[in-house]
Amino acid sequence: MPFPMELRGLVGEDVAAWASRHGAALVDFHALRGPRMTARSWLEAVASIDGRSKRDGEALADTILRRAGLAAFATAPLSALHPPARAAVAIAEQAVAAAGFADVTIVVPEPPLPWPQRHELRRLAIELLAGNKVVLHARDAAELAPLMPREAIAEAGVALQSKEGERSIVVRVFGSGEPYDAFRAALEALGVTVSGGPIAHVLTAPSAVTPREVLAAAFDAGIDVLEVRTV
Repeated sequence: MPFPMELRGLVGEDVAAWASRHGAALVDFHALRGPRMTARSWLEAVASIDGRSKRDGEALADTILRRAGLAAFATAPLSALHPPARAAVAIAEQAVAAAGFADVTIVVPEPPLPWPQRHELRRLAIELLAGNKVVLHARDAAELAPLMPREAIAEAGVALQSKEGERSIVVRVFGSGEPYDAFRAALEALGVTVSGGPIAHVLTAPSAVTPREVLAAAFDAGIDVLEVRTV
């Protein structure tokens, strides 16, 4: 199995806030992904948002689907997939988004699956995200011990807490080019620090900025919002 440049473990609760503070991309297992879309069409859309040509996007999506063990489910609606396959699609999404980029940190929250399926999905994440800096999250350090040295596992502690006067917001959008750039610029003008992209983001925002302001910025920029929520 290929291993990423750096593999670490994180034990704590508010993993989204930790990802925001460290400028990391966050795998979102609970995000809405267009239930009528297929795994292939979704991954191709992610590649397109990232600026890849149709041919390159199709090739990358097919490669990731095979590596993820999802080839047999590639044309099934996402809503028809069983929970482990849906979780694998979330990992595959980040693999597509990060392909070709160096020095990307990707946080994989504790998968919403029973043990030992959680363990197998973490192993899949290590393989699919190879070449990136990967942080595997768990609520129990013992779950991570078989995957990495114990010294690579850190207790999140207070580092996971938002600073006073700030809030963390998870937002997922569908847009690219100038509209997407305008959306990010509008958020930054509000004093928001944006992590992740091009679909899943974690925002570190002043307390005065709520999901309402995020939705307004997306509307003004002309991009679609798939999800926005505080964490």
